[in-house]
Amino acid sequence: MFTIIENFFPYYQYMDKDWRNVLAESLPDFVNAKNDIEYGFAVAKMYANINDSHGFIAGNKALVQLRGEAPSPISVDWIENRIVVTQFQKRFYLPSHWNKY
Repeated sequence: MFTIIENFFPYYQYMDKDWRNVLAESLPDFVNAKNDIEYGFAVAKMYANINDSHGFIAGNKALVQLRGEAPSPISVDWIENRIVVTQFQKRFYLPSHWNKY
């Protein structure tokens, strides 16, 4: 992740923090992670420093499980210092094993 952001992130020069300092601050979280949830949190915490709403973390099954199986039917944004519902999902998908109910 560090190398991709450093070499390919188009807004690298506009980041609030020096990316190399972010790496130095983040390394202890990675080294001390005791399980896949803590490792996922370390990734998410480091990635949050890019301050880009287009970015996302995917592939960590432990974090997905922690968030829950069913996605939220709404999307929210931070607008004028308030949380605002900006979108309702057209279809609300339930996990496949819920279809039997």
